[in-house]
Amino acid sequence: MNIKIEISFSDIPVSKFCYDIDGKKIEIYFPGYYDVQSGDYVEQNCCCVISNWKEAKSKVYNDDRFFNLDKHIGIFSLLLHIVHSNDILEMIINTIDDRYIVLHFVSPEVSYEVLY
Repeated sequence: MNIKIEISFSDIPVSKFCYDIDGKKIEIYFPGYYDVQSGDYVEQNCCCVISNWKEAKSKVYNDDRFFNLDKHIGIFSLLLHIVHSNDILEMIINTIDDRYIVLHFVSPEVSYEVLY
């Protein structure tokens, strides 16, 4: 079962990034988002929250092997790709030190919040 993602952050720089290691929570803030249905850009601060995963792994984009999430995670600058299918969330991010990282989460909770 694919989870329908109704907003997109393509080409929108990350404005804030928080990673709670012990609490298994990542918060990614953006200055706006694209409404997937209308295709319009909405200039409103928003937050994508990924939390309570059962397992999380990371790898450098061209590598074959995944490692513990902490091995490759860095400060996000762009969220390039996100797919949420069945119980798997996979993201490709660019970090501020210009690395391309694949993040793989098993059974995460994912939410989006528009901040007013």
